[in-house]
Amino acid sequence: MYSDLNLLEAREQFDTARRRAFWRAVARVPGRYQTLRLPDLNRVLSAARFETQASRGVQEIRLDKVVGTVSVAKQIDFDSAFLPLARRQRERWARLYAFMSAGYEDVPPIEVFQLEDNYYVIDGHHRVSIARELGRDRIEAKVTEIKTRAPIGLDLSRSGLQHVADYALFLERTGIDRVRPQARVALVGFSRYDELHAHIVGHKYFVSLEQQRDVPFDVAAASWYDNVFVPVNHLVRKHGIVARMRRKSSAVDAYVAVTKSWLERGDPHSAVHSLLERLRARPRRRLFAA
Repeated sequence: MYSDLNLLEAREQFDTARRRAFWRAVARVPGRYQTLRLPDLNRVLSAARFETQASRGVQEIRLDKVVGTVSVAKQIDFDSAFLPLARRQRERWARLYAFMSAGYEDVPPIEVFQLEDNYYVIDGHHRVSIARELGRDRIEAKVTEIKTRAPIGLDLSRSGLQHVADYALFLERTGIDRVRPQARVALVGFSRYDELHAHIVGHKYFVSLEQQRDVPFDVAAASWYDNVFVPVNHLVRKHGIVARMRRKSSAVDAYVAVTKSWLERGDPHSAVHSLLERLRARPRRRLFAA
């Protein structure tokens, strides 16, 4: 077991870690995304749409990939770096720190949900906090992997999760990730999903006319991806159109600009060259509003 001296040192370590949490909060840059609150998995799943889960057994995981919690109550105990916040947990934290720092091996695995490359703690928040304080880079964990409809990305702020939610709704409405799995990642950086959905609806209308039948929506979505999005996105990247447009223009601005020109010209290559000419002629003026 550990000695009284070990416990005294552990209490001092808790106080040091808690002070770091305080100064970390003080040093936060206003207006810049850098959340100090421990991310809550339930908010993430609500945005991205939970689909399935499966046990992955006990394994060693990287501590820097443990990013959040499944319990909102833990947000008052730890910050996003798992530094302790509440003084009331000092004794529990210190005793566990003394035990773990003494090198005892019979510490049970923590329990986590894995979502993409990151982990959210079900049980073991104190063990994660202490393992980090001890400078460890890995911890043993019982892992359950979760899959969601939409990818998550790194931005877990309110605006970041709203973007995820908008994308998840777009995938549900179009089903494009089911018929073209690669589209799930290819479209993730876009926005204005209502406009993209309208493009697919329009494409369905013309394909149905061409085939003289009511084409199912998922078939139309696959056709739009193969015959419109992929070639247009290739041309946008090849000619660096986003960089040529006004600052803050995005990939979806470039896509909409090219497809609009395509409708006028009747051919994607002519559309791109026409757009490039217009951009060169009016370099300071934004042609297409976001």
